[in-house]
Amino acid sequence: MLCNILRSGGVTDILHTHDCFFQVENPKSTVLIFSARRDLFRSIMSCLIGKRTNIFNVYDNTNLKTIAPFKIDCLDHDSEFQQQYGWHKWYIQSHNLDLPYCKVETFYIEDFVNDYEFIYKKLDLVKHKEVVETMESTYRYKDLIVNHEQCKEIFDYLEVTEKFTPRLKPYDPHLPY
Repeated sequence: MLCNILRSGGVTDILHTHDCFFQVENPKSTVLIFSARRDLFRSIMSCLIGKRTNIFNVYDNTNLKTIAPFKIDCLDHDSEFQQQYGWHKWYIQSHNLDLPYCKVETFYIEDFVNDYEFIYKKLDLVKHKEVVETMESTYRYKDLIVNHEQCKEIFDYLEVTEKFTPRLKPYDPHLPY
């Protein structure tokens, strides 16, 4: 979604990756755009629904599949829910934002899912062409995941008890980036 918005604003060189270990050739000439959600629990639930429906971006709510409510295994450390939790925490914390990038911008999906002008303004872009807009999915975790309250309790417990540490080393000014 974010790549489409940037292209519509005239940006031509976009590298889109979910690999936080990707090596940028010249960080000093790179604008790093980090996108995330403010609500980590909703992000996890959205991914779990996406895995069931195989729909991660919604462009037209008329073609969504009808799916029956389902239960998510969340109690065991190896459970689908706790693995998603661990992946999300790891992903967020493993990005090395200390490299000497030209600029680092963080965008939260909640800020631009219904207002793409937000991105144009923040990056000082002018809209050159129409963008194929995504929309918020009509799937609601409270309607689909029958044990969402139990998942939320586990999430809250993990937020208090689990300590994740980034897997990347901090920026070293003595290395040739």
